[in-house]
Amino acid sequence: MLVKLFQIHLISKLFSNLAQTIGMKTPVLSVLFVLTITCFWTLPACKNNVDAEDQTGELENIPALKPVFQPFTVDSQVINAFLAQFPDFSFHKAEIHQFYKNRQYQSAWFNEFGLIEQGGFFINQLEHFEDEGLNDSVLYHAQLKSLHSLIADPNFIYNSTDTIPKQFELMLTAEFFVYAQKVWFGVNEKTTQELDWYVTRKTVPSVAILDSILSGGANAFTAYEPLYPQYALLKSVLKKYRQISYTNWDTLKLPADIKSLKPGDNYPIVADIKSRLMLLGDVGILDSTTIIDSATVVAIKQFQVRHGLTGDGVAGEKFLSQINISPASRIRQLEINMERMRWLPDAPTGNYIMVNIPEYTMHIFENDTLAWDMKVVVGKSSSSTTIFNDELEYIVFSPYWVPPPSILNNEILPALKKDANYLKKENMEAVDPSTKKVVDVSGVDWSKYSKIPYIIRQKPGNSNSLGWVKFIFPNQHNIYFHDTPSRNLFDKDARSFSHGCIRVAEPKRFATYLLRNDTTYTATKIDSLYYLGRETYVKLEEKIPVYLVYFTAWVDTKGLIHFSRDIYNHDKKLEHTLFGDAKKEEEPQL
Repeated sequence: MLVKLFQIHLISKLFSNLAQTIGMKTPVLSVLFVLTITCFWTLPACKNNVDAEDQTGELENIPALKPVFQPFTVDSQVINAFLAQFPDFSFHKAEIHQFYKNRQYQSAWFNEFGLIEQGGFFINQLEHFEDEGLNDSVLYHAQLKSLHSLIADPNFIYNSTDTIPKQFELMLTAEFFVYAQKVWFGVNEKTTQELDWYVTRKTVPSVAILDSILSGGANAFTAYEPLYPQYALLKSVLKKYRQISYTNWDTLKLPADIKSLKPGDNYPIVADIKSRLMLLGDVGILDSTTIIDSATVVAIKQFQVRHGLTGDGVAGEKFLSQINISPASRIRQLEINMERMRWLPDAPTGNYIMVNIPEYTMHIFENDTLAWDMKVVVGKSSSSTTIFNDELEYIVFSPYWVPPPSILNNEILPALKKDANYLKKENMEAVDPSTKKVVDVSGVDWSKYSKIPYIIRQKPGNSNSLGWVKFIFPNQHNIYFHDTPSRNLFDKDARSFSHGCIRVAEPKRFATYLLRNDTTYTATKIDSLYYLGRETYVKLEEKIPVYLVYFTAWVDTKGLIHFSRDIYNHDKKLEHTLFGDAKKEEEPQL
């Protein structure tokens, strides 16, 4: 009570000073003073009463949103008029009509309270369209922004007969189908096949996706994005590289008469290397000293591994050639690979095998999770490995090798013309194609032939070009996985040496893994088949999807970005398709 009386005294003094300052008349001041004291004295009681009430009582006092207009319809005539006004949307005419037909031509982006939250989110997506790595812009962007400004104006009065909401409604729908095509699907399948990409393209049911998004919440756009998970990772990396793209990127050179920088070396260029390694994320803290210390060695190793080099911690010419590639060039490389990510299934499920050709690596996935990796050897640039997908069905132990026609007539026939004993020396034999029986060709005059009229095959054994096992996913490209007697090739950084098929570094482990759920094939059984010397086919209990892909930029399980060489010039061809005559910085040869 004493506290309250003291507080009332202070309020009295405040009103007295106020009256003197502004000249307020006494009757008016008295009324205000009484009202203030009354509210002050009764406030705690009011608070106690409110606390005692049920929470629902509080909610009843919150004013409800009032509808601003009635949802409208957009019929075929309105849609056609819109497309006539904005003809660039006509490519998606069928989707727009189908979308509104499915919903009895009711508006989708508005309810009785105005623009729904998904509309605002999508507009924000369009405002950041450049984040998708596309050399493109939003269609009719100025008109879209103008309409949005009108709708967003607090003084805008909704009217179901007004053309502005209808035009904005159709603009958002049309923009969505354009967005889905460009960001989620990419260039058309005819173009991708012209670019030597034969992986089965996904379908993007954009009408159904839009329905799902509009019935979801604000996060529905990201929830329904039909994109391979790597896409989002590359998108994040793209943003980081754009942030450093304005940094000075002068060419770093080794000191004169120095071939490489080793641990403990002390040169002024080392400070520049450390600065660049920090910008690229291989060093956490900037160190301006000029000595290659242990932390710098670790950073150099990480950078080397990320760029397909041997991680030895020594900064030589190969290291410098990679660290000198500008952020602008890497940005273009990221954009090219983001486009390829659009061509993949959005989420391969279960068990599958993916070989990234420029990475020279096979990734084995089990229950959607990476189980293990394996080095591979891929085709030379003159006999490149085809990019496609199929299903692994068979394992062949102690296989024959039957050379394809290209090798048969371009390599074996010239060798036979020089040496009639070539087949015997290479542990090969000829088979009559009509009888399927081995024939003696020791007396054949090969100089008379422009094509070999026999099936030539190499017998199983240590010298067989396929090694002791091959893995078949039947396809028109005659590509398969196999062992190899040339084991030394797996020690090299760049491993494009084959005629197109893929040689695997751990064939026995791979065979054992594929047969792990079949109790018939124990380790002992697999060993006996492996070196049997007689060709034996084993059919897998379940077919396993195989993807042979081509990515020169990807993010690993640790979140680190990797870049590889464009070994088949596929990046260059796709760059021309996407960006016209724009040129990516010439890539150094390793």
